[in-house]
Amino acid sequence: CAEGLWGDKCLNLCSPGCFSGCEKDRGKCIGGCGPGWTGDNCDLMCPSFRYGVKCLGSCGHCHDDSPCNIVTGRCSDGCLAGFWGDRCDQVCKPYTHGVNCNHSCGHCQHNLTCNAMIGSCSDGCAPGWLGRNCNEACPEGYYGSDCREPCAHCAGNSTCHHVTGTCTEDCAPGWSGDLCDQVCEVGRYGSGCRVTCGQCLKGHCDHVTGECHGGCSQGYQGPQCKEECPSGWYGVNCSSECGHCQTASGCDPVNGICLDRCAPGWQGIFCVHNCSLGNYGDDCKFKCGHCQGEESCDIISGACPSGCETGWEGDKCDTGMFKAGPNFHTSPTFPILVICLVAAFIFVLTLLTYFMVIRRRKTALKRLYNASSSDHLPNTYEQIVGSPWEIQRGQLSISNELLGNGQFGQVKKGYVKNNGVKIPVAIKSLKDDASDKDKTDFLNELSILKQVGTHENVVCLVGACHIRGVMYVAMEYAKHGDLRTFLRQCRRLTSLQGYDTTPSLTLHGSLRPQVLIKLSLDTARGLQHLADKQIIHRDVAARNVLLGDKLVAKIADFGLSKNDQTYVKTSSTRVPIKWMAVESLFTSTYTLQSDIWSFGILLWEIFTLGGTPYSSIDSQQLFKYLKDGYRLRKPKLCSQD
Repeated sequence: CAEGLWGDKCLNLCSPGCFSGCEKDRGKCIGGCGPGWTGDNCDLMCPSFRYGVKCLGSCGHCHDDSPCNIVTGRCSDGCLAGFWGDRCDQVCKPYTHGVNCNHSCGHCQHNLTCNAMIGSCSDGCAPGWLGRNCNEACPEGYYGSDCREPCAHCAGNSTCHHVTGTCTEDCAPGWSGDLCDQVCEVGRYGSGCRVTCGQCLKGHCDHVTGECHGGCSQGYQGPQCKEECPSGWYGVNCSSECGHCQTASGCDPVNGICLDRCAPGWQGIFCVHNCSLGNYGDDCKFKCGHCQGEESCDIISGACPSGCETGWEGDKCDTGMFKAGPNFHTSPTFPILVICLVAAFIFVLTLLTYFMVIRRRKTALKRLYNASSSDHLPNTYEQIVGSPWEIQRGQLSISNELLGNGQFGQVKKGYVKNNGVKIPVAIKSLKDDASDKDKTDFLNELSILKQVGTHENVVCLVGACHIRGVMYVAMEYAKHGDLRTFLRQCRRLTSLQGYDTTPSLTLHGSLRPQVLIKLSLDTARGLQHLADKQIIHRDVAARNVLLGDKLVAKIADFGLSKNDQTYVKTSSTRVPIKWMAVESLFTSTYTLQSDIWSFGILLWEIFTLGGTPYSSIDSQQLFKYLKDGYRLRKPKLCSQD
């Protein structure tokens, strides 16, 4: 039979579904059924939505849910929305959707993907977005979830970002914050809340315009209370008129008191009361002359408008036309007599002051100052009296708070009153059992302090006061104590909050290197100042460095100091051996360079947080070790730089 035919006479056609034709005698398919056919004789097409060999394949998601090609499984009209591939059997990749997955998902909540078929977000839209597919930004003026939040106070006609709510430009005047939803803090207003309110009576202004709705404080006027009162006016809202002041400058704009004094004819604090009957002129201190009748004189000029009484003449009716009687104030000798009496009184008062105050102080000082000193110091107290260093007894007050004990004295906290303000000071005085040498050293320290002058990194002299035979020396008060104690405390601290320091000086477990370097620089600047003054300190150590406000280091304790370029020690004064330079130890010679050696030891103290130098070596061994070249090891806190 020919290809595709079978039977006795080859009149039968093979089934179209045979894979490789059929048998010539029975018509049975050779090789089974081809793709898309089934049945015993492969004469049945695959049922709907099936395809392939033995119809084992399942059609994908064809467009309009139509069946696929029974042989290949392909969709003739494309895929259903949400699927793709030759047979439309692959779901759209994440964040895509629609026919052939050609569309991107919108902005779904929590960054989830959308429905692959219709593109909707199952959990809703992310903040700032709307619409079925969450691809529409919030309308202008709104932001956030479901675009329910209105924008806050943005500047001008600007709007906010539809997602974050932040204004695209700046905040409107009177508002601040990331979302421009915070009212300016009290006392500020305007764009960015950068403008300070004026002198409002209630202490705050309108946060938008800066206007003071409650009126202005004394001395100011205007909507924002930034205009000072014009001349001649004062008080709240500048609503009160000044009195009769002497000069054109008028009165104080706050309290109304005349800046100079009252104009002639007026008196009182506010110069609103005219002179009482019978008085006139400046401060109403002049008596009217002999005016006609009971009429008083003009309060300004003192003139008598109706003329003078009989026997008197002149504009003020104060010139007699006859020899004056017992009325002493008209006598021409009266002013001369008064001047003589005043001069005599001043002379007597000067003598009493000298003998009872100054001379007594000099006598009492002799018990303090002993002329046996080998240095032959000048009489320091003589230089204090009448000088800018002298503190009057009434200006000085001493508390019982003991700040420390020095080499020959004790130091207490006290106060010096200056222009009504009490200034804290450290007051040093001799101990009761002080020797003659202690007294000499005490005066030496006072003399050195005078020469030191003022410097930010040196504890300076405030003044001195002599009370009942005792000299009190007032020095600058350093409220944070000495450097060594501070460093040792910092080994245990985790912050410097109690030390009133700047933000850059904070601890994080231990002192930052910047703090230690700053303390070192402060001390170096103080030593440079002493060197400029040719002063040898001789006791530079952490215990003699005090800490003031903001942890500013200040060199203190000048008990061993000398004002000389080179000093050879000949006395038996106790000296700090472990801080002394080699030449000072072996030859008792002190120079400005000796202080530099001591400064090196002080640096070691700083970077060991108050360690004790040569702690395991006694004084006798130290001489030998230093002579052999032994030196302190570099502290661990020192970097390689």
